Amino acid sequence: MSPGRVPCPLCGLPVHPIAGRCRHCRSDLTRVARPTTPTTASTSPRGRAALIAMALLLAAAALAAPILAA
Repeated sequence: MSPGRVPCPLCGLPVHPIAGRCRHCRSDLTRVARPTTPTTASTSPRGRAALIAMALLLAAAALAAPILAA
């Protein structure tokens, strides 16, 4: 997702947070209730660190798989 953008509640593509109309699907965003962004583990610094660590572990496993299979 682009910085400063939120997903359109109808098509899911990024739109400006105060946009009145989605530039992708042309839906009227003033009539659609926008979901509030809950605070999740992925938005906290600890949650981001956990996601990065998981991504590194998955990348290492993907790189090691051909070596271990030989």
